[in-house]
Amino acid sequence: MSDSDRAITGILLRRVPYGDYDMVLTVLSETLGRVACFARGARRAKKNWVGSFVPGNRLTVHLAPSRRSGMPSVVSIDLVTDRSASLAQPGRLARAAYLLELTDRVVQDGEEAVG
Repeated sequence: MSDSDRAITGILLRRVPYGDYDMVLTVLSETLGRVACFARGARRAKKNWVGSFVPGNRLTVHLAPSRRSGMPSVVSIDLVTDRSASLAQPGRLARAAYLLELTDRVVQDGEEAVG
């Protein structure tokens, strides 16, 4: 990681496929609030990130500044807390999905999540 790269730790709110292999991730962090980032090639078989892309998982995302758009690019991802097993129960999954949707709507980009 270079000096201009930064790492954020937060909860994955949303993942949106982009093109054939890329994704746009939305992460809620305590320090930066809601951050959208571009994960180039995230859906390729060579990347081991795909198992981390479960909304609700806690991730550390290493970001590089964008060259063209205003969206930072993902350099690497570390899974901090895997919540996929606990969300296997339908009731928990429904509550978690509702909470993530509300959080995504309420918190603005760049707004700190701490009140």
